[in-house]
Amino acid sequence: MDGPLHLVPAVEGLRVGDQTAQSAAEPATSAQPAPAAGPVARESDWVQMGAYVPKKIKQALKVRCARLGIEMRQACAEAYRAWLEKNPAP
Repeated sequence: MDGPLHLVPAVEGLRVGDQTAQSAAEPATSAQPAPAAGPVARESDWVQMGAYVPKKIKQALKVRCARLGIEMRQACAEAYRAWLEKNPAP
């Protein structure tokens, strides 16, 4: 894939606990999408990475990302970038 990657969330019917995520076509009630965390990446720029997190954090992240219309990997990449900026190499 040579062009920019345009990610489109599929949130219809997504259920977490007793909440159903809003459709991407519906406006979010309390949260607005975060600005892009850098340039749009090509699919080949991404690698798989695993981490163990508390279940409640994963559930909250999944719901929030669905409501904002972004993929969880985008939110994780933004968090990793922020951590790296806060903790520069010695």
